[in-house]
Amino acid sequence: MISVIIAKPTKLCNADCSYCSSPPDGSKAWGDHELKTLFQALQGNVSSTGSVIWHGGEPMLMGPEFYYRAWAIAQELTPGLKFSMQSNLLLYKSKHWKDLFTNVFKGSVSTSYDPDESQRTIKGNTQKYNKTFFRKLDEVMQDGFNPLVIGTFTEQTADLMHLMYDKSMEREQRYHIRLNYCSPVGREAGAGLLIEPETYGAKLIELYDRWIADVPGFVVTPLDLMLGKVLGTEGDRCPWTRRCGGSFLGVMPNGDIYNCGDFSDVSEDWKYGNIFDGTYTPARQPVNFYKKTDVKNIIPAMLGSPAAVQIKRREALQPLDCQSCRHFTECQGGCVRDVVLYDRGIGGKFMYCRSWKMVFDHIKTTILDGRADRMIEWLGKNPDVARTHLHAVSSDDDILRWS
Repeated sequence: MISVIIAKPTKLCNADCSYCSSPPDGSKAWGDHELKTLFQALQGNVSSTGSVIWHGGEPMLMGPEFYYRAWAIAQELTPGLKFSMQSNLLLYKSKHWKDLFTNVFKGSVSTSYDPDESQRTIKGNTQKYNKTFFRKLDEVMQDGFNPLVIGTFTEQTADLMHLMYDKSMEREQRYHIRLNYCSPVGREAGAGLLIEPETYGAKLIELYDRWIADVPGFVVTPLDLMLGKVLGTEGDRCPWTRRCGGSFLGVMPNGDIYNCGDFSDVSEDWKYGNIFDGTYTPARQPVNFYKKTDVKNIIPAMLGSPAAVQIKRREALQPLDCQSCRHFTECQGGCVRDVVLYDRGIGGKFMYCRSWKMVFDHIKTTILDGRADRMIEWLGKNPDVARTHLHAVSSDDDILRWS
């Protein structure tokens, strides 16, 4: 069953960030026909606890009425689906968006900011982007929302992860942050490795130590999720899952379907088909599916396409040293999109394996020596239970390593 749908109703954007992973491609924006087709296809194929992440481009360019309409169609055809949005927030105005964010998105909104303040621009103007962004972020937070603010870092900007943390700490109302590595896709395609795994891992450890010492009242992702994985409170979640094949779905503006939005940035070789044209690609030859059967049967057919079958093989195809790794229970072999992105083959090693090893080792050490106790309590868990769980799932040699 599909649990996460990354929906991109447009790739148009009101900003022009230098490393955009999903720049405009000329596709037209969605209307009622596309919405109805999508949610009809999801009927019977989506989990009752599933979610749609509206992405882009800039999804707010579609306007509030589009999402009210999408919500009405979803509630009719796929009741129970949750909505969330990843937006730059530049178009936010309380009178237009507050009710939608409250009643449809339930406050589940994330945004992006890079503390070097040089990559994100409006018509080439970085100052205009950053001034507008913080004004809109303030407005969103004054309306009672607490968005996750995502920063993307390279080897040159890695030290600024601390500045991003500081900016939240300085505010009376603090926001959650996420610290991502920059990938060579979109406008950065072909640029090679943009941040070394050792650099990324070391900076995450530095931020983790600050976070568990401060217990600042906001999450620092991916550290909160990695701590949750170690505590046993997080299940299969991107990017620490080898089972995303068949449970994620990325829908592009033109209707092309991929395992997720990130796979669309790699190559069309990973396309399952097109949900609006009603085609899927067994043996890479497009077949017009809607001429043969009902729309809701196209997703099962697409999940049998060569690309989907390859991605699902990742569940079993893991490097041998991953399968014997002390962190395999938590890591699951890392993100399959990044394995493919760096030409390592579907069964290859995740590029940021070293980062995850460094951080998971450190997290487990801080659980055993008590440094993480206050953070574990803030997360609503018992530190003694956490230590007992860690002993139960780890070997004696690994416990000695972390002690």
